[in-house]
Amino acid sequence: MNRKLCEATARRIWNKESPEWALEEDDVRVGSVRIPLMHWRFDRRLTEMRGLVGKGKAVYNLCAYKSVRVDHAGTDFDHILRRELDVCQWLLGQDIVSVYAIANGDKAVLALAETASGIVCALDLAATLSAESNPITRHEIIGVEGIITDRAINEQVPVEAVYVFKKNEKNPETFTDADFSMLGLKPEEIQIVDYIIDLLENPGQYEELQNRYDYLTKLIDCFHTSIKMGKKVYMGGNAV
Repeated sequence: MNRKLCEATARRIWNKESPEWALEEDDVRVGSVRIPLMHWRFDRRLTEMRGLVGKGKAVYNLCAYKSVRVDHAGTDFDHILRRELDVCQWLLGQDIVSVYAIANGDKAVLALAETASGIVCALDLAATLSAESNPITRHEIIGVEGIITDRAINEQVPVEAVYVFKKNEKNPETFTDADFSMLGLKPEEIQIVDYIIDLLENPGQYEELQNRYDYLTKLIDCFHTSIKMGKKVYMGGNAV
């Protein structure tokens, strides 16, 4: 399927106009097949980081990884964990094999994890933002030589291209159109459409993505076990 046809089909799926495909909260359904929604893999900052790691550029001899994700109050922590654990393993190309986590109820989780090659990963996650605020993220890959990050050093919150301030509104409307063919969609919405386009172009990856989702589900169970028991929990597997 060519790119233009994929984009047109993805638009129909996004607008809920496709009889065969359905976009739901956590997955994309193709007939009776459900494919997990892992659109963060199409965040352009993250894909650039992964490319640099894969090509062995900018950072050498990886030794540590750090991530921060602050989401809206009330967000299901399993959803946050699934996202950040997949980002971590996808960027590094390695599985997490052990975790130690502590939590402050449903407001915050601080976790230390280790990959198969011994890379230490620190995940600082929270669900405390107001509904009007945009989620805050930051990812760093640290090597013996070099550091890669998806945010400028002094950037505390995501920077938007355009801010529109309105009377009697707490927060401004923001606009960051990054793709002319998807004008009007927010960055995360563009990621979802790009993810659907990739599924259309590469249908052979469905099983691989479902296996990755199952692995992440087991890893999240390890996090809950660690929080409950207050100790390090081990797990094995293969990274995708």
